[in-house]
Amino acid sequence: MQESPRLLEKIELGLAEGDGEGLERAAHSLKGQIRCLAAPEALSAAEKLEERARARDFPAAAAALPELDAAMARLDSQLQKFCEVPSEDPACRR
Repeated sequence: MQESPRLLEKIELGLAEGDGEGLERAAHSLKGQIRCLAAPEALSAAEKLEERARARDFPAAAAALPELDAAMARLDSQLQKFCEVPSEDPACRR
């Protein structure tokens, strides 16, 4: 998820510049990262944006961005909380 801020920036840049290919590529990459985390809300938002980017429907893609931003913020918060909980596995202790 370290790449997600950079990918969100590329999504915003793709929208601002009308770069459908770059927008679609960044949305697809972000979707792949999210899929690995089993985060359905963020995954759905990323899929929606990618579909709209593929169709080169920039107004609809722009309208989908706030939903993706909000889902990513919630996911980031959940991941931070998860990382704060100490593991019971002795192999994970420092």
